[in-house]
Formats: sequence, structure tokens, C-alpha cells
Amino acid sequence: MIIDLHLHSHYSPDGRHSIPQLLDLFSEGDIAGLTDHETIGGWPEFEKEANKRGIKPVLGIEWFAPGCHILAYFFDGVPNAFYQYMKARRATEKSCMHTLYEEFRKDNPRLKPYNEALKLRAHPENILGLPGFAEAVSKASDIAQEDAEDIVRRQKRAMPDGTRPEPFNPEEIIKNINGWNAVPVLAHPYRCSQGKDGREKKETVENKIRELANAGIKGVDVYSWNSNQEELEHLLGLCDELKLAPIVGSDFHHANKGLRPQDLNALDRKLIQRIFEWIENLAAPTL
Repeated sequence: MIIDLHLHSHYSPDGRHSIPQLLDLFSEGDIAGLTDHETIGGWPEFEKEANKRGIKPVLGIEWFAPGCHILAYFFDGVPNAFYQYMKARRATEKSCMHTLYEEFRKDNPRLKPYNEALKLRAHPENILGLPGFAEAVSKASDIAQEDAEDIVRRQKRAMPDGTRPEPFNPEEIIKNINGWNAVPVLAHPYRCSQGKDGREKKETVENKIRELANAGIKGVDVYSWNSNQEELEHLLGLCDELKLAPIVGSDFHHANKGLRPQDLNALDRKLIQRIFEWIENLAAPTL
């Protein structure tokens, strides 16, 4: 049985698999958690398709905050207020990216029209994400994709309040997640965030987890893309000490980004059983 609680479909700007293609990586009896980047657009199809295949779906979302990513899991229903919040937030994101793109076009007439840029990285919600935006800028400006992403990211952060989705600090998003009756979990704590390469230092990771535990985090992603045994043991020790739930996830986006979900089968079966029991306890009404 595969348990993978960190997956991305093409609803994430850098994901490439449709919901059926993503679920093709699993078998009947597996548990799969969809955690697209700040969107729940894939939830209805994911839940319906997973149940049809005998795969147990976990509805989640991945939030960006300075210095970390926070996963949220909805095991005990989803309040209507959350759906309304997400509808408004996604509308703001769509408007924000269109406005920002047109600002870039004023300074760079080589940029293709917005609708053409959307085709570079097709998105089910018809929202231009950072990778597609950066690809258009990269081609029009003859600069590297990574440099273009940095430029776009900085310009988006500089947009006036109210024209872009409200940014969160970690404590704020954890408070919101708990208020939505969901479970907040720290994603891939050893991986550097905000597009930086490399791995965080052990001391940095430990301090971060202790701070977030005090802020109300309920779990830690102890094994994910590029994790190693030393990191796993360190994170499990912190989970035991701080009474946090360990989870595992491939952080799968496509063949070249993330683990394959089946790679998680190589983990200690006692850990998998521990995660299974945690899910079962939280999700008894729905699983």
C-alpha cells in the first residue's frame, strides 16, 4: 500500500499530470493526498476519480509562507466559509497575474499577448502561473528561466495590497488552517524554499519546527523529494518529542520533479503503519 500525502496535478502551475494521469500512479487500496499550490480546483474530480478506483482520497492544499510551505488537510469536512474564501482568492490571483503581465508588456513589446502566454503552461483554471509567466519573459528577454522567475516573483510582491492574494506569515496561515477545522503540517522542512537550491541546516530546521509547533502545527512532512535517512531520523525524533504527526509525500509534480509515489514503499513499514493509523483516526467518518 502506498501512502502519499503530497501530490501535485496540473492545477499547480508547475504540475503536468491531469487528475486521472496522477491517479494512474496508484492502485486500489492506496491513499493519495492532493495538495496543489494554493488551489482546490482539482478537488471534485480527484475525489470522484479516486473513489471510483478504490483509492482513498485526502483533500489538501499547499500554502506558501516566508521560509516554509504549509500543507493543510481536510479530514473532517470542509466549511463553506473556506470554499468562499478560496473562490475569492483565486479570482484575485487570476486578475493579479493578468494585470502584472500587461505591465511587463508595456516595457517589453516582444512579449506575446496574454492569451498566447497562457498556452505555454496550460492550466485548468485558465490562470497564468509563475512558470508560464517566466517562460514568456525568458523567451522575450533572452534571459534564463530562473532569472525570469526571480524578476516576476519580485514584481508580484511589489504589487499594491488588494491587487494580489494576501500573503501570509507561517503563524497566520496555521491559525487559519486550524480555524477551518483542518490539519496544518510543515512541508519538506529540509528543502530550501522560495526557489533556492540546496538543503537547510539541521539547526535551522529544528528551530523552525519548534517555533511552528508553538504556533499550532500538527505534523511534519518527514520524508519527501531529496530526503535522506539522516534527515528522516532527525525529523521523527522531533515528532516524538513535540507530539507531532509524521507524514510522507513524494511532492510529485512530473517525471523530473519529485519522487515517484511508489518510491515511498521503500520506507520502514512501521512508519507507514503509523501514518495509516493517524489518517484512519482523523478520517474515520470519510474513509
